Amino acid sequence: MSWLFYAISCAFFYGIIAVYLKYLNRRGIDEGTLTFVMFFYSLPFLFVPAYIHGFPPLNAKFIFYLLLVIVADGIGYLLYAKSIKNAEVSLVVPVLSLSPLVVVPFSWLLMRELPPAKGVVGMLVIGVGLATLSAGNGGSSSKVFFKNKGVRYALLTVLVWGVSANLDKLALNNSHPLVYPFIVSAGIAAFCYMFASHKHAFDKKNILLFFGFGFINALLLITHMLALNTGYVSYLIAVKRSGMFIAVILGWLLFKEKSPGVKLLASIFIIAGIYLLVK
Repeated sequence: MSWLFYAISCAFFYGIIAVYLKYLNRRGIDEGTLTFVMFFYSLPFLFVPAYIHGFPPLNAKFIFYLLLVIVADGIGYLLYAKSIKNAEVSLVVPVLSLSPLVVVPFSWLLMRELPPAKGVVGMLVIGVGLATLSAGNGGSSSKVFFKNKGVRYALLTVLVWGVSANLDKLALNNSHPLVYPFIVSAGIAAFCYMFASHKHAFDKKNILLFFGFGFINALLLITHMLALNTGYVSYLIAVKRSGMFIAVILGWLLFKEKSPGVKLLASIFIIAGIYLLVK
């Protein structure tokens, strides 16, 4: 299958998991615990394809990149969970779509991947959606928009993920897309365990919700890695962020979040940029 199929599947799970995270946060579970839960409870589902394929021998280069990814993604997901906690999910997820603007320069620096001119224009169009999102944030000015705590955490997440996405591919080049998700998730879970409430992380009343959370994250990671293994980093991240449509619509339906029309308009700008990027 082509990288685009995997990327579109990844986009679907990306939108769902943001809403799932918001729902669990509203149940009073802190963001440190949720970040740990996201990866720990995905391990049983990720182990199956990894075991079937077989674990390849580890080399020094893979371990080096893996450690960098674990720290970067661990910090990135903690910031992501904080952004979801402090703002509407329909606002935060589109802001995260700006990550291709960070991914591309790092892709060029680390791997000399540079999309054609049309792709660069597409990423600039993606950025236009940010101004529209400002209007969707209760009609606030850009100054107020950037003072929103959730938006600031989301922008920090974009910077971290812009780097870690490229480190991911460097690590994946020394592993396999069905094995690497299990290894890296185990590492991120161990890293985030330091920030989790041990009581809440293994609370029996939430255990089914946690396994559901882990299952969606496992599907997200596998489709992400399969797309990453066959396509440009910047292209994958751009398509993946189209999951914002799901987040905006479900945020409005489930959480009664404001201005869905304006946020969808901002998302259309971003999708137009994605079209130019992958055309």
